[in-house]
Amino acid sequence: MSNNEEKVDLTSLDGFSLKPDWGKGTNYKSATTKSSSGNKKKDKSKRISKTKKYSYKKDDDFSKKEKFTVSVRPKTEVIDLIKQKIRTTGISYSLKEICDTICEKRDRLTFHIEYLNEKDSLIVNKDTGKYYLHYQEAVEDLIYNHGKEYISTCVLSEYEITHPVNYVLKCPLSGKILPPPNIHNFEDIVHSHMFEIGINKKYSNYLESLIKLDDIEALDALKNETFKNFEYKFVKNKDMVFDSIQKLKNSLITEFDNHSFAKKTKLMLKYDELQNFPVAIKRAIEQIMVNKRLWSREVFMACLVLFRKSKFTLYKKNKETYISACKAKSLESIKLNKIAESIIEFVSGSTAAPLMIKEMISHESFKAHSRKEILVELKWLVKEGYLREFSNSSISIP
Repeated sequence: MSNNEEKVDLTSLDGFSLKPDWGKGTNYKSATTKSSSGNKKKDKSKRISKTKKYSYKKDDDFSKKEKFTVSVRPKTEVIDLIKQKIRTTGISYSLKEICDTICEKRDRLTFHIEYLNEKDSLIVNKDTGKYYLHYQEAVEDLIYNHGKEYISTCVLSEYEITHPVNYVLKCPLSGKILPPPNIHNFEDIVHSHMFEIGINKKYSNYLESLIKLDDIEALDALKNETFKNFEYKFVKNKDMVFDSIQKLKNSLITEFDNHSFAKKTKLMLKYDELQNFPVAIKRAIEQIMVNKRLWSREVFMACLVLFRKSKFTLYKKNKETYISACKAKSLESIKLNKIAESIIEFVSGSTAAPLMIKEMISHESFKAHSRKEILVELKWLVKEGYLREFSNSSISIP
């Protein structure tokens, strides 16, 4: 290993801040809190109650209504980056160390949503990538928030309100003067206005927000307003023509447009994509993240499976599982040069635990060789699997 090619550990990963915790034998299978009083039964009951409080199994309160489950996994890109670094350096990392690094930040995780019943699903707008719990919510968002992109309008006629009125209504968002509800086509006027302005509110709630005016100036303003009858066409299906927004909305809900929407019973999302999902999904994920002890186990097991499938070498050391890109090799059938032999002999005979590379290089046994020569041979021995190097710069015989 040359001076310019010293080890690249996980701390070099972009956005990572790995802090190796060597010597603490805690692992994900056996991690428990010991009671100072020695009352194991009491401790166990406490752990069970805590698990029930934050568990996100299918019978929990926050997901029971919507009938979905959430699983936490490491982001594929992060795992691939770690694999690349391990292959490049030959260094062994503990699975716990890797898992702790991933769990430090939510943007290194993915969340897998799965509905328990195939009849239940999320609705996704294929153009915007936004998700919804129900058809009506999806259709109303399309009409009122993205209407001009999907729906074209054509003016069929124009008219004025000549019927005498005692008061008018004013839109607080646009300032437009609207007639009172006793006008026969009042609902069409309001729905058309909501579409034009892009007001995605429940119709009754929008009516409550209108300002009632009965002064002469406001009444005269209504007389000067021109109202229009529109024809609405769905851009992706020109055969869908309607003379009111209500009819268009009802058609989209009852005969759901498969060209714009799709059903999803299973999906995977990243934390920074949560803004595209319904509140129920956001709340479920936030509630899961409260108890790291539960979801970190899932991440740990997922990492274990992913590294095993990628044909990395997994081995045990001091009750910890370690990951290496190199298979351990026997020294019996290999002929080494003098420097490599000296390294193997020194490591084999050392009683230091752990044996640090820096201490070995500075030992008088290697004074006859340059630092560069030693590091080159050491790197070769590690990459070939004759030695194990760890993230704290220690080495050992496999």
